[in-house]
Amino acid sequence: MHKQYLLFSLLYILATLRLQAQDAGEINIQFPEGQKWNEIKEGETLEFKLGASGGLSGNYQFTATSESSLNFQLNKDGFFRWTPDYKLVNSSERTKTFPVLFEVTNDGGQVNTRQVEFIVKQQTRLPAFFNIKPFYINQGEISTYKLTAIKDDFQFSLATGTAPEGMQLSEAGEFSWQATQDQFEALQKEPLSIEFMAVDKVYGDKIPGELEVAAAPVSTTSEPAAKAPELKILLPGKKGWNVVSEGNTLTFKLSAQGGKDKEYTFNMLKGSSEDVGIIFDEQGNFYWTPSFDLVDRLEETRTIQVIFEVTNSSGQSDRQQVNLVVYHTNRPPEIDDLKTFYVQYNVQNVYQLGNSNAVTDPDNDPLVFKPVLAQMPQGMTLSGQGELSWKPS
Repeated sequence: MHKQYLLFSLLYILATLRLQAQDAGEINIQFPEGQKWNEIKEGETLEFKLGASGGLSGNYQFTATSESSLNFQLNKDGFFRWTPDYKLVNSSERTKTFPVLFEVTNDGGQVNTRQVEFIVKQQTRLPAFFNIKPFYINQGEISTYKLTAIKDDFQFSLATGTAPEGMQLSEAGEFSWQATQDQFEALQKEPLSIEFMAVDKVYGDKIPGELEVAAAPVSTTSEPAAKAPELKILLPGKKGWNVVSEGNTLTFKLSAQGGKDKEYTFNMLKGSSEDVGIIFDEQGNFYWTPSFDLVDRLEETRTIQVIFEVTNSSGQSDRQQVNLVVYHTNRPPEIDDLKTFYVQYNVQNVYQLGNSNAVTDPDNDPLVFKPVLAQMPQGMTLSGQGELSWKPS
């Protein structure tokens, strides 16, 4: 009986060693799962974490090369980040493919490479001048008109020969004009069409725009006109409409009431906040997903201050300051591939989980390790600092 047990033990050990030899075969790169993980639009950011398996050692390091100058970032631990430049794809192409060769190595000198083709879709930064409202001129007054909902990194200029004498356009997109009596009378007979140019300060792209200039309508009644109600922004009425947690999406739609006309246009000013990725259009639609690093882990909340503005074609406006409250989201720790814990018989073997770069917390919270006793062999211990200790019998 004792001989049979010894023979079985030897066979088990040989089988285990054979399986380990098979596992330590080729080294392989592991890419994200799912469809379209390698597709991205110009100006947006693509992030993912490479993995690896197999090989004689689990200490993997990653590199990548490309024939094109793509300016991506790849850490040795496999974290990839890339924001394609806006001029990477021509507008006539719509999409373009960029091959990148990834390489993984380990301490055993094993190497494996795999090429990935990233598909980049063309996306313009230029503002779309759709449904621009007319610029109405009042007789004997300096009339102004602001091109709203335009990004700060564009500057404007008048097209040569299209603007009447005396009309000015600031680089920020504000028209001003005090028409003479003759100019105003001509404007009453026929409106003008003014051409202007918007230029991207960062990339130099240009887009033309056209603005209709007309005389302000004159009331035909001799009775004094009733005073129009003031123009007011209407904020959402539901509770918590301005509260969101990191990683979640906050959406709402602003409205307005009052004013001399109902042709409302909305705009958002940054207030005291920096650019945090808020999307807001001139119809009042708000969309925002706060990033996980917006609120410090030691703070519970952070307040982002913005100013909403509404204007109408009569030149009336109203502003409302709003505090957007963002709650911190505590993300769980992340565990990548750990090195193998090699142990010796009748020796106190120690493995430091706490000092491993494979165990991290995305919020940089302190890590505390807790053992799962039911899944650990007899005599093995795990400290709160991540020290794994075992003396096999």
